[in-house]
Amino acid sequence: MPYKIAVVGCSGQLCETLAEAGHEVVALSADENFVQNLIGSGANVVLNQVPGDAVVRLCDMLGIATIGCEVGVCTAASQRALMGAALASFYAGDEGAAYAIAGASGPSAMVEQLGLEKVPSALMERVPGGYPACVKPARAGKGPRAVCVTNDAELIAALKTVLAACDEALVQEWVEGVRICVPVLSQGWDAYALPAVELCGGEMHVPVRLEQLNADASYAQAIRSEIERAAIETYQAYGCRDIAAVHLIWDGGRCRILGVDTAPSLEPDSPSMAGCEVLGLSAAALLNELLDQALYR
Repeated sequence: MPYKIAVVGCSGQLCETLAEAGHEVVALSADENFVQNLIGSGANVVLNQVPGDAVVRLCDMLGIATIGCEVGVCTAASQRALMGAALASFYAGDEGAAYAIAGASGPSAMVEQLGLEKVPSALMERVPGGYPACVKPARAGKGPRAVCVTNDAELIAALKTVLAACDEALVQEWVEGVRICVPVLSQGWDAYALPAVELCGGEMHVPVRLEQLNADASYAQAIRSEIERAAIETYQAYGCRDIAAVHLIWDGGRCRILGVDTAPSLEPDSPSMAGCEVLGLSAAALLNELLDQALYR
């Protein structure tokens, strides 16, 4: 069934795919005129490609259906420091496949009260193993990219950069390993993973190369299954629906969860579409399935 879709924050390729599938598409930007333009578009469903919860929150207030996670889930997933609590609540004392990365958040108010020179000791005592550490915004979609720091001076410089753009920084242990993105579809116990995508520099390998996981191919295949299980459990822990992408690092022994992208790219060169291609699922078929779910739940 054709729909009128407002697509927020994407390139023309995704809009073209939807139009070729028979839908009427309106491309919108998440700017100061977004609400007015959305209402004027007459769209009956929104496909959001902007990180964070702002667009979904506005759509929820307007009563317009959105593809993807509910606003509360988007808000929770954007708060990186709460990953450990979300997984702990889901597992309820049992051991699962997904592990949070330990660390501590540094709100700008705390930094101002302590003074920058005292912040490194206050934060690093909660980072297992000390330096190197990772510094990034505490909320996904806000501020600069994550950086690796190896001493107090670098930590202070990184905090200044992050807190100039947002109000809270997150300092975590630096995890080495294979960087992986796993798109997950559907909802609850019906959730299933698309093939895990290895992210290596500017390249993607779909599925993740077995030799990167273990020299023994049979053992590496078991690790790949464990990675997909970790992604599904993380997706379920947050209560995601429709589609989200779980980013993680395989550190050689465990799946360390970096975060959950509740508005994953659906462009042709994205991990989600790369996984679909491996399974023989067309972009149009995936998008139509997501549209049906959004409008008929």
